[in-house]
Amino acid sequence: MLNAATTFHAHELDFRPFRPGDEQAILALFQAVFGKPMSKDYWNWRYRDNPIDAPMIELAWDGDTLAAHYAVSPMPLAIGRDVGKAALSMTTMTHPDYQGMGLFPQLAERLYDRLAKQGYRMVFGFPNSNSHRGFVQNLGWEDMAPVPLMSASIDDMKFPDTPGRSFAQVDRFSDWLPSIAPSPAKVSLGRDIAFYNWRMLEDPENDYRIGVAGGEGGLGLAVFKRHEDAVDIVELAATPETVGALIGSVAAIARDDGATRLNMWLPVFDPMFPAIEKVGFRPGGPVTYMGGRVFGSGGDLLDSRSWSVRMVMSDVF
Repeated sequence: MLNAATTFHAHELDFRPFRPGDEQAILALFQAVFGKPMSKDYWNWRYRDNPIDAPMIELAWDGDTLAAHYAVSPMPLAIGRDVGKAALSMTTMTHPDYQGMGLFPQLAERLYDRLAKQGYRMVFGFPNSNSHRGFVQNLGWEDMAPVPLMSASIDDMKFPDTPGRSFAQVDRFSDWLPSIAPSPAKVSLGRDIAFYNWRMLEDPENDYRIGVAGGEGGLGLAVFKRHEDAVDIVELAATPETVGALIGSVAAIARDDGATRLNMWLPVFDPMFPAIEKVGFRPGGPVTYMGGRVFGSGGDLLDSRSWSVRMVMSDVF
């Protein structure tokens, strides 16, 4: 352990990828850095059980002391009709005794090199105001877009009358998922059934509900969960003609549950944006930074106008 009289250099640390058995040290570091626990069940779900890949975590050790940690979460990324792997930037933490040594950029470069060699297209994420500058200045990230929270008061919303449309809640994602209205964006979350079930149904700390709309206009999807006095629509797929009715079905459930607002992420250049404006959504705070770094070619992946951005792509919702 370090003290004020210790002279120490980062090159004396042991940098290496995660190994099974490191979990307890990671959870202890989380407690030391953030002053609150992360449950073993949550860690197992988020990192060990991800169906896309093994844990992608880089660690810095000083003997038996875990000095710093950086993790990403693998996810399927659809680029046109091609589905590859991308990494969502996740937990960064440095033990209080090792801060100011530049460990995070070293961990990131080692992890990004490993991701690139394993065929990942990019790393992206939604850094908060405390970490945003560091990602851009020190890690080669590029800003893509601010993402505003779209919000609507349920009592003030107005929904279209769309006869011939149905709505039902289902328990799991299955073979119907690829038949949902396709994303018009070049870049979107890949509709991997195992990933969707893991991300939204196996989370030990959140309760998501799946709504599927059918009938004339094709299949639509809304995945939503309660958050305080609101309901967050974390995944939304429909056509501009049918999305209003789909949101109306979610609003009815939310109202019955005592919620007063609906929230979502949906970019202004999404074809559904005029329709969600029409039913009552307006941009507001908080505004979230979105950025990323591409491995190899594919700089157009950093053009936010090419993306279908939804809350489900973040670890916050």
